[in-house]
Formats: sequence, C-alpha cells, structure tokens
Amino acid sequence: MHDIYAVVLVGCVECLSGFICSKIESHEVSETDLKCPRMDCVFPLSHATLRGLTEGLDRPEVYEKFLTFCTDQYLQAAIESGGAMRCPNDTCDYVFQWRPE
Repeated sequence: MHDIYAVVLVGCVECLSGFICSKIESHEVSETDLKCPRMDCVFPLSHATLRGLTEGLDRPEVYEKFLTFCTDQYLQAAIESGGAMRCPNDTCDYVFQWRPE
C-alpha cells in the first residue's frame, strides 16, 4: 500500500521510473538504494513497484537485470557465510548450496 503512496507523493512517474532504472543500471539494488526518493522517507520500493516502473518505460530488461543482481548478491552472501560454493570448473557458473544437518 505504501508503494502506491510513494509513487503518488513523489510526483512524476516518468521521473521516478528513470531514477529506478538509473539505480539498477549502476548496480545499486539494495533495499537502502531502492527506496522512495523523498528525503524524509526510508521505505523500500517493492518488487512489484520496481517491475511496474521499469515496464512502464518499456524497459523490462532493466527489471530482469535487477533480479539477476539480487540473485548474485544472495549467492555471494551464501558463499561468504559458508553455506554455498561455486563449481570449481572455470567454465561453470553453478553454485552449490546446502543446509547443515
């Protein structure tokens, strides 16, 4: 519900869409990066809002890039915590993840 208000309160949807696309293109995809751009607001924008704003500019590939960055961040955190590892084969991007018994 708050996302709708954030879009309305910020004003120009085209400007907000451009702001979001710019953040994603520059790999700024954390919750603190992708939040309502109002100075007094720290509310993160939902995936649904991000998708709607990027598709509204007829740039669905930007949302796909966002999802890829989020997946990469998740996998890197899992690797760093010891809960996953990359395939040792240089030509493979597969990541093995496991749950401790």
